[in-house]
Amino acid sequence: MDSTNAMADSSCASSPKVANRPNSRLIYIFPCVLAATFAILSLLGISGTSIGVLNSDPPSQSSRSHVIAGTPQTIRSDEWDVQTPLIVAQSHSGFSQTMGVGLGVHDLSVIYDIPTRSWSTIFKPWDVFPLFLSLDQGFAARWWAMSFILIIGIYALLLELTGRLDLAVFLSLGFWLSPFFQWWYLDISICTVGLGAFALLFLLRAIRSEGYLKFVRNLVGAIYFAVAFSLIIYPPFQIPVIIVLAFVGIADVGLNISSKSIRWKRVVITLGVTGVASVSILALFYLENRNAIRAINNSVYPGQRRSLGGQASLLQLLSAPFGLTLSRFGNGLSGTNQSEISSFLLFGPFVLLQLFRTGLKSLDRRSRWLLTGASVSFGLIFTWYLIGLPNIIAGLFLLNRVPVGRSIIGIGIAGLLMIAIFSSADISSNHQSEVESSSSGRLKLWKVRSLSLGAVLCGLVVFVTYVWGGEILKVTSPDIHLNSHTIILFSLMAAIVIGLFAAQSIRLGGISFLIFGIITAAVVNPLYIGLRPLTESSLATDLEAISKHYALSSERVWLSYAGANVSDPLEASGLPTVNAVQLYPDSSFWVSVLGGTSSSSIWNRYAHVSFVSGTEGSKPKVNLISADSFSFTFDPCGPTATKLHLGFFISQEIMNNSCFVKVSSISYQGATYQVYRRQ
Repeated sequence: MDSTNAMADSSCASSPKVANRPNSRLIYIFPCVLAATFAILSLLGISGTSIGVLNSDPPSQSSRSHVIAGTPQTIRSDEWDVQTPLIVAQSHSGFSQTMGVGLGVHDLSVIYDIPTRSWSTIFKPWDVFPLFLSLDQGFAARWWAMSFILIIGIYALLLELTGRLDLAVFLSLGFWLSPFFQWWYLDISICTVGLGAFALLFLLRAIRSEGYLKFVRNLVGAIYFAVAFSLIIYPPFQIPVIIVLAFVGIADVGLNISSKSIRWKRVVITLGVTGVASVSILALFYLENRNAIRAINNSVYPGQRRSLGGQASLLQLLSAPFGLTLSRFGNGLSGTNQSEISSFLLFGPFVLLQLFRTGLKSLDRRSRWLLTGASVSFGLIFTWYLIGLPNIIAGLFLLNRVPVGRSIIGIGIAGLLMIAIFSSADISSNHQSEVESSSSGRLKLWKVRSLSLGAVLCGLVVFVTYVWGGEILKVTSPDIHLNSHTIILFSLMAAIVIGLFAAQSIRLGGISFLIFGIITAAVVNPLYIGLRPLTESSLATDLEAISKHYALSSERVWLSYAGANVSDPLEASGLPTVNAVQLYPDSSFWVSVLGGTSSSSIWNRYAHVSFVSGTEGSKPKVNLISADSFSFTFDPCGPTATKLHLGFFISQEIMNNSCFVKVSSISYQGATYQVYRRQ
């Protein structure tokens, strides 16, 4: 056993209830160091935002001077073009629960990425910081809090399942550095996994707690994190995570019940109380926000989106080692982007390959149960990803609500748990005949030889697989400049990482996994100081001055016909504007404007709305651009403009509408914009 295991209470050594744990003092060092690091970054206002793509004004004070490291990523528009401007805009209204920005009034407490002062924010701890810190510090603290939840959630769960402190530290950090999380840096991905890990952790601890106070404390933790997980409200990521954690949890509980370490009564009580309490809180949330929840659920996209499974993307499945190249030249990808093909280093298939050699029975009893649970969940989701599942099975596990590309999150976490359990397992515990007939030295030599041979085989298969994937990526997207030497180098790195873990070399494997993550994914998001392109924009200052000049006007809403460089600072300024993503449709507005529901398949969705000036007297119309965007054309002098209370328009083009009066010309980032007031 590892030295950290030797420090555990010897009374736990033979119990199947929980893995041996390292010294209780040691386990808090890592969370404290991580919290201190994130706190320093937050106080300095340093985050990973890509808001720098908007640039700042004047050019001599470019926002790129605020980039400490890395490069702002244009493709991260879900952050810099949607989330961040809304957060800045919310700061002007005191983070109210409802917001009139965009088309209609929106209930922001049901939206996953916007802080509010509603009671449900208690269950979104990352959203608490912007409520009481300065804008720059609050945004940065929110950014790093999401990472902290993921890292420590996985760290604590791995400690619980394996008892290995070194393994928990290395794998939690390496997992956080996966390209998938860095390209999908949102609470729907990061916090979904972290909160799910915490929920399972406290649930398992409550089930096997000895003593009333410990039971209640862990039960409260399980309820809190179960509710927090549920309030993410993003099924495409939540469902795969639930499947993996549920199978692992069932395996752990089944092991303890079969060994009579716990009783069915304790399991039923714990699950029952957790379920009833969680459902009660969620029911209260639903009753308060049911209109918004119904609107989202009934939308064409994403509410009614369903998947058939299969049709897997090899680019996504095998892209992880090539993250450095993709972060630099990813705009050359053919027909997709870095977020959509971001992935995890594949552990699952190669754990099964090594396990095929050693045999499941060679593992200690606890590892056999846990690894079986993790492997079954991996097989289920991997099958859905590669070839699909029968409708009855897909419906039973709700996988038909998970687009194939999103299910990669389940493949990632299942593979992580599989490699953690296997690499920490006692391979020799069930070879009693060999123990009796061999000296400890000979047994150790047998174990080393067996694992090493399998690890080499795994490494070779990994290397060939990723070289193949890299060559596919190189051929299909030549503009990313991926060459054979780079493919071979990073495929070799992947082979070394997986090979070392397959050989149960945890510390060398962990260090190599961290190096791999730093090189391939840490470069995705930059280190950026503040939010200057939004908070110190001269454009916003000029528009605010114009709005104040006409303070008595009842028509005060702004509309921009320009791009994100204009609409984002306008939205962030706190001025009323329709230029914001449609978080969910206001059906009463669309029906009244378009005269019915004939175009509902277009407007009934989460979408970026681009505005087009229609000819005078023309009827409003919408045109679908993509699954999450459509154009809205209407007469800016007609009744639709009146309904929206539009009073100000900004455009780079000269506009000759009869109701427009030009009030200003504004120079911004080397361009001139015309500002009109509607009479």
